[in-house]
Amino acid sequence: MKKELELKASEWERKYNELKEEHETYRKERKENDRIASEQMERLRDDVVRMRTDNAKLASHAEFNNEQVKVYNTNLNHLKKNIGLLEERNKSQAITIMKHEHSMQALKVNK
Repeated sequence: MKKELELKASEWERKYNELKEEHETYRKERKENDRIASEQMERLRDDVVRMRTDNAKLASHAEFNNEQVKVYNTNLNHLKKNIGLLEERNKSQAITIMKHEHSMQALKVNK
């Protein structure tokens, strides 16, 4: 009976030591995995901050460019209007010149 109990005790001790080693291995691996996960999470946070900053910069540039396009379009419309007005003035002056030349010709012929 004593031998049986000693065998069971040594069996239980062996199982205990085995479980203790497994638990220690688990703790070490868990600690390493937690460290890796923390580092990865920190890198991802840094990436998010950087991307948000980049996104804000790009949004600002896009807004500035859109405003510039509006200004350029306004200037273009004013220039087109001015071109139209100058073309009308040019036609009017050309007609006036032709009338004056015609009048000069008529005066020369009447002399």
